[in-house]
Amino acid sequence: MKKNLLALLLAGVFVAPAIADKPEWTGKGKPSDEQKAAHQAAMQAKEDIDDSEDRIKEKEEEGKRREEKEEKF
Repeated sequence: MKKNLLALLLAGVFVAPAIADKPEWTGKGKPSDEQKAAHQAAMQAKEDIDDSEDRIKEKEEEGKRREEKEEKF
């Protein structure tokens, strides 16, 4: 009887944290449609900025190549 009681007590100690409530910072589940749309818009804006930066770098490199060609002649 004491062994059964001890086993039940130990099981209760180890199981209790597993059934605890989630903290508030973990979120409330899946994102809403508004949140999904906002995320997609943010990612698109970031991609547009990255594309713009890439185009600027390409133009700068192209200008440097032209200058180097002109210097050779």
